[in-house]
Formats: sequence, structure tokens, C-alpha cells
Amino acid sequence: MRAARARIVARRSFHWRSLTPPPWLVVALLVFAACLFGILTRPFGLLATFWPANAIMLGYMLRHPDAARPFGWIASAGAFMAADLLTGSSLQVAALLNCGNMVSIGIAYLVLRRLPQDVIRLRQPMSVPWLFAGCAAGGAVAGLVGMAANPILFGGGMWRGWQFWFTTELVNYVTVLPMVLAFPSRPRPPVRKPAMSLRQLAPLIALIYSCLAAKLVGGPGAIAFPVPALLWCGLSYPVFRTCILTAFCGYWAMETLANQYILPAEQTSDAFNLVSFRLGLSMLFIAPIMLTSITANRNAAYDMLMHAANHDGLTGIANRNAFMHSAQTICRSGDPAGALLMLDLDFFKSINDRYGHAGGDAVLIGFAQRVRECLRGCDLFGRVGGEEFAVLIPNCSRPGAILVAERIRQALNDHPIILSDSRKIHITASIGVAMAEADMSADIGQLMAQADDALYRAKSAGRNRIEMAD
Repeated sequence: MRAARARIVARRSFHWRSLTPPPWLVVALLVFAACLFGILTRPFGLLATFWPANAIMLGYMLRHPDAARPFGWIASAGAFMAADLLTGSSLQVAALLNCGNMVSIGIAYLVLRRLPQDVIRLRQPMSVPWLFAGCAAGGAVAGLVGMAANPILFGGGMWRGWQFWFTTELVNYVTVLPMVLAFPSRPRPPVRKPAMSLRQLAPLIALIYSCLAAKLVGGPGAIAFPVPALLWCGLSYPVFRTCILTAFCGYWAMETLANQYILPAEQTSDAFNLVSFRLGLSMLFIAPIMLTSITANRNAAYDMLMHAANHDGLTGIANRNAFMHSAQTICRSGDPAGALLMLDLDFFKSINDRYGHAGGDAVLIGFAQRVRECLRGCDLFGRVGGEEFAVLIPNCSRPGAILVAERIRQALNDHPIILSDSRKIHITASIGVAMAEADMSADIGQLMAQADDALYRAKSAGRNRIEMAD
């Protein structure tokens, strides 16, 4: 019967795994869809202004190295060619354009592929400089292809072709690639969150107003109007959200300001003003992404320091200082009666002597895990000494406190700790319980002293028992 069930589970697992598309197919489909979008939105007779395909392919391969195997490159090249040929391009033009795309992506990938994932995912201060270096390298190589393509496609000069292709590739990489790299890996479970406050919306509102001001005031300097608001967004929002806002502003500036303040007659592959505009745009809008990356890294480091300062390094529960501070806050909140439990592992010194410090650490970790499983989410649990722990249970009656203490005692007594070498260590604990009757306004130090006295009596009476404070 068990064997039949195992075969059914195995078949189901294989079935679901077989439905997951391989990485090479995913990247090829993404490239094809992005190419169609870029082709269908480009100005008539000109190259695409918005070309996200290269950045999407590069970002996906950096995040999923399995897609960067030879078959992934071949499938992506085919997707590039198919999109151009299906939209009416000749074979010669499609091959020339997509040669530049593939070479550009390949060089940028070679620059960035050996970086750690934290750098690639924009979580380190050096992420953006490396990102810009890879984008610049890919754009420069695309410019070399543009030197050959510009005279053929537009009858322009080779130097102008390099400038135009380089800046076009650079601004598309800088605008789209950060979004792909910072995209959340796994969707978080749906949680009902309160609506954003006006303070949280302020950076976004400032960004909208700065874009409107740029549109109304006009002139070449309007390109910089959204930058202060974007920097504010970088300080206030996560990396991915800031990348989205930056991409929106970047392409809005290219489409609105470039078309309005650069003469239509100059909008050709030889237009130096357009080249300069795009280059300046990429330089301006890289700053908010760098700021939000540095801010995210700083916040993560601060969270780690705060966690280390407030939690026991071995068991992961609150340390003595954090427990005392949180317990005193709860006691002063005026909640109904509560209970304080003091727990002490019995004969812990003998366990350390017999099994060594590694065994003792395993016992402490297992002890904390078993106690935590017996508590509610609102209960406070901390390590206040070497083998001494404390639990504060708000809104708890005297019978309820005894019930929780007995549940903990039985969980420890009935479930031994299993070491890595399969040896079992049977542990027990003595528990002292003190009540804060009527309200929780008592001083936490006084409650701990009462529970400690009860704990001492439990040990004196034979251990592995519960005693109530007077």
C-alpha cells in the first residue's frame, strides 16, 4: 500500500515538474514579446526608442544561469530574428540589427556574470557601478555594429552610428535592467495591508508634480526636474519600486521632452542632440537606483545589528536586555492579569560535561524550540541566563498559567533532544510561576524575583516540577 502511494506521489511530482517550462524557453518567449513591443512602438522609419528586449534577456540570464547555456543563446537569437521577420524586416536588416543585439548582450553578460548574487540583485553599494560598467560595455560593442549598420540603413556616418547605438543601448539597459534584477524572486503571500498614508505617498506625489512642472516649464533643463523627487523615492521605497518609477520617468522624458524640444528634422541616426539627450538621461537616472541600493544595504545591515543586539545568538529568542525591556513595556500597558514563568534546565552542567559544549548547545536550541511551540504569538520568551529562561504570558489567569507551565514541562520530558550522531538526551526543567494579579502594572524585576524564588523551591523539591510563587 505504501509503495503504491509512493508511486502515485512520484507520478504527480513528475507531472508538475514537466509543466514547468525550461529556462531557455522562458528567456526566448520573453525576448520575442519584448521585441514585438519595441518594434510596434517605434517611430516610422526609425529604430525603436523603447527597446527592452536586450535588458530583459541579460537580466534573466544573470538571475537564472541555466538560461545562459548554449541552447538559451540559440533560442534567444531565434526569437530576435523571428520578431523582425514577422514584422516585415528583410533578412539582411534583421541579421544586422540582431547581430548587434546579441553581441551587446554577450559582452555585458561576460562583465557581470561572475559577480555575487547580492551584487547582481542590487543589494550592495557596488551594485550600480558594476551594473553601469556592464551596460556601458554592452552599449560600446553595440556601437561598433552601429558603425557598420548606420551607413547601410540610414546613409549616415560611422562615428554618428557608434554614438547613436551606444547611447540607445545604454539608456535602455540603465532603465530596464535594474527592474529585471530587482524583481522579487517569489511572490509574497497575500496580506491585507493598510492603505498607504499621506507621508508614504509624499515622494510619489512629488514625482508626479515634478513631471508636470517639467512639461509646463519646458526647455532642456526640464530633464532634471524629476531627479530630486526620484532621490526622495530612493530613500523611501524598496529597490524594485524605485526602479519602476525611474524607468517610467526615463521613458517619459525620452518620449515627451525629446520629441518636444529636439527639432523633428534632427531626429535621425545622425542627430547629435538626441544622442546627447539620451546619454545625459542615463547619467541622471542612474543616481536614484544607486541611492536606493545603498539605502537598502544600510537598512539590512541595521536590521542585522538590531537583531543581534536584541536576540540570543544561539537560540534566536530575546536576550536578557530585550526581554526585560519588552516585559516592562507590557507590564506598564495596563493589560489584565498575566503570568511570569522562570524555567531552568535540570542538571545542565552534567549534560555539558558528558556531551561537550556542542551537545549543550544542541540541548539549549532544542529546549528553546520546544518551549516556543507551547506558547502563543503574543507571549514573550527570552533567555535571561546560561540555562535560565523566562516567559511572560499576558492576559493569563492562574489556572491558565499552570496549564501552560505543565504543557512545557511535559513537552520537555516526553521529547528527548537528538544529536547529530543520533544520541538522545532526555531533559527536564524546573518552573517557577509568579502572577501579576488584577493588572500588569507590577515591576518586572519584582515579578522575576518572585518567580525565581518559586523556581528555587521547585529545584529543592526534586526538579522537573512546577511551583507557584506565594
